[in-house]
Amino acid sequence: MYDAPDGRTDRARAADIDRLGERLLRRQQAFDLTLSVQQGAAVPVAVPGDALDRVVAAERERRLNHMQLAPKDVPMEQMLKDLIHSRTTPDPRSREQYLEEVDRYLEALRRALPKTLPEVAALVAPRIALRLHNHTHIHLKDVQVRLELPDSVLALNPTDPDDLDRKKPFPSGLPRAPRPYGPVTQKPYAGVPAPPWLPSLRDVMPISLPSRWEIETEGSTVIFPAEDVRVGLAEDLAPFVVVIEQPLVGTLQVPWTATATNMEGTAQGTVALPVSPVQSLFDLIELADSATSDGEDENDDSED
Repeated sequence: MYDAPDGRTDRARAADIDRLGERLLRRQQAFDLTLSVQQGAAVPVAVPGDALDRVVAAERERRLNHMQLAPKDVPMEQMLKDLIHSRTTPDPRSREQYLEEVDRYLEALRRALPKTLPEVAALVAPRIALRLHNHTHIHLKDVQVRLELPDSVLALNPTDPDDLDRKKPFPSGLPRAPRPYGPVTQKPYAGVPAPPWLPSLRDVMPISLPSRWEIETEGSTVIFPAEDVRVGLAEDLAPFVVVIEQPLVGTLQVPWTATATNMEGTAQGTVALPVSPVQSLFDLIELADSATSDGEDENDDSED
């Protein structure tokens, strides 16, 4: 029997009894969850100043090689022939102007390279996989786990090489190098440009939506997608990448909390993330170049 809202006393229905039983079970049942690391490690990443200097110096040498290959004096006969056939036009820049362009480009490159860390690490850094264990006697619904990372730690959704847009440079955000110094070759037929009102193929292609199985970040908090966890079983959480911007040895102690829609209260604990040896950003960039190159080779093979 139960009291109805209008003051009447009615016989309890099965659904009402189930709700009361579930409510009592919630109060009596301890919210017992554990979180374990299945694979992966947090990666401390350094940007050594001497390595950055070497990268910039090598790029400068590469850009200046274009000047050495560009002819300083073009024979008059060849110049007249090129002008008649409209195959080439002289470079509108002087050598000094080209050198100034190269210097500005290299300064921009020096500033941009350290900022590629998140994009590069998401592609090649090891993925961390956590497993959530349900030690209660209840089928837990919509369990959401949150990690509280230190401010110097960055959590990222991993990137699959197959998901990269091969038409865009990787990593993105790097400055565009100046055009090599030398005559400009004119194409015999450049085609008619499309009207500005005509949408490109990229504009009309369907937009790829982010996967449901990805972490979200709010400041230093990592939020995992909600998962149901059956009695006595475990569920693997969405994989993610952790980058540490300062040296660290041992393990990274990370507090976590979890809630479920059919349980009262909050489960909490601490998970120890292994920490790998310090890696250079430029070593990661080399790995990323290899990963993207392998993907391009596979695509070429499949087209053949």
